[in-house]
Amino acid sequence: ETENIHPSDDDFLAKVRELATVYNTDEQAIFQQISKNPGLAQGISHQIMTQKVVQFLLDNNEVKYI
Repeated sequence: ETENIHPSDDDFLAKVRELATVYNTDEQAIFQQISKNPGLAQGISHQIMTQKVVQFLLDNNEVKYI
């Protein structure tokens, strides 16, 4: 929360598109599955958050050699 890292609507849509490609289906089918199982939306949001946090850490790490 300190770094204000949150999944945006664009992030969510991009992940849905990615899932549609992986599962060889269309975005609407993914959204239908999400509407049937709201936990899927939470899982997708968690995946996005994990990716964003990892990317933040990679982008902002400092290696100090001693």
